[in-house]
Amino acid sequence: MVGVDEIDNNRLVTIGEFARSARLTSKALRVYEEQGILRPRMVDASTRYRRYSLDQVREARLIGLLRSVDMSLADIRGLLSAQTESPEQAVDRLDRHLDNLENKHGSQH
Repeated sequence: MVGVDEIDNNRLVTIGEFARSARLTSKALRVYEEQGILRPRMVDASTRYRRYSLDQVREARLIGLLRSVDMSLADIRGLLSAQTESPEQAVDRLDRHLDNLENKHGSQH
């Protein structure tokens, strides 16, 4: 597999190719689009085929990582928007989520 830093980031790829690069499923990408979390760079008006830019792979992988630690889609959307507006606020949101996870798992033992 080609590393993220070794690819032409301006190239648009199919949802399947993007899903493989991002280590996500096509279904997950469709959900993220519906939820306004990760939109394709282009959607063909007649076929509705989605095309993603390879420069979106890092963000897609981040979303996958956050989902793997039980972050809700709403919280991910908030975190991503906070990241662009105020990195400190994004870090605070992530810290709160991690604290909640620690408390949840600590109370189960």
